[in-house]
Formats: sequence, structure tokens, C-alpha cells
Amino acid sequence: MSSELILHEPQLSPETTSLQSPRDGSPHTICDSTSSNDNIPPAYMFQKIPWTAFEIGEWTVRNMLPALIIPRCLNPNWVDCDENDLPLVWFGAPYDEKKVIGFAIANGFGDKRDPEDEIYDARWTWLNLVEQYYKKYGIYLCMQEVWGYNLLILAFHTNRDMRLITKAQRRRIISTYRAMGYKDEEMQWYLDIEEEV
Repeated sequence: MSSELILHEPQLSPETTSLQSPRDGSPHTICDSTSSNDNIPPAYMFQKIPWTAFEIGEWTVRNMLPALIIPRCLNPNWVDCDENDLPLVWFGAPYDEKKVIGFAIANGFGDKRDPEDEIYDARWTWLNLVEQYYKKYGIYLCMQEVWGYNLLILAFHTNRDMRLITKAQRRRIISTYRAMGYKDEEMQWYLDIEEEV
């Protein structure tokens, strides 16, 4: 597994040999540019942070979450480890049946179970939404128990899926939760209830 990511930084000049990250001040190393095309921007590499072995029974991660932005130590794009070694965290918001089922019915995922019924069945509508949404977009919606919230959350993906989710799927997730009526600040990262860290 590679421990470095390559990013393109269009504002660098070929003479530059190092730079500081605008967010955290950590140093980055410039890659050698082997292309003869001067229009291609040079790339720089940064070191991933080492994996943190969280103590079982401690509240280290529970105290970090829920959070709007996933902490770097839980983000597989920043940590030098297999994503399955990280504590499992979910991206989602508190489950609101009116928002979720309303979205499902408005977008053709409603299920009355019996065609003669006048009212949609929330349970069957939820199941139909999960199945059809996955078939259409490759994103598995679920209701999840997490630390920091006494009820279920509507979850779109985990930190362990972050490398697999495409840009199109990220845009779909954002447009979906907004269409459901969730605000951006309601979407947070939550620690899975089975994690004891």
C-alpha cells in the first residue's frame, strides 16, 4: 500500500522545492516533473499520518464525534493504514421519517404494499427506497445506531468507504439529503455503536 498521495498544485513553479500547507503548515515535497510539456503543473506529495492504535474502553474517539468534519485520524485518505483498521464511523443525520419517507414518495420510491391502499406504508417505502437507491446510484442507505445520539441516524456511507465513493456519488449524496430537507450542518460523522474507543 502506498503511503503517499499525489496532488496537483497549479500555482507552483518548477523552481519550487517545498511548500507549506495553507491549513496546517505541514511541509510537502515536490515531485520531479518528467514531462516536457510546460503546461502540466508539477505535483507535490505529502506524507500520511501514522495509524493511531486507539485503546478499547477509552473514550478518545467517542469524545471527538459527532463532528461536521471527520477527524484526520479516522480518515483513510490521511492515515497510513488499511481502512478496516480504523474505527467505524458513519456519515449521516438523525433519522426523520417525515423527511425520508416524504422524499421517497415524492421521487417514486413509495410503496403502498396493497395497491388498494390510499396511504403509503412507511416500512415498505423505506425498504423500496434502500433497494432502488442502491440499484440506481450504488449507495446503500441505512439506519444506524451510533454513539452520541439516542435514536437512529440515516447513514449514507462510512469512513471505510471513502476511497470507493466516486465524485458523482458524493454529489448524489449531497443532493439527496438536501432534497430530503436536511441542512449541510445536520450531516455529521458518528461513531458506530459497536466501537468501544
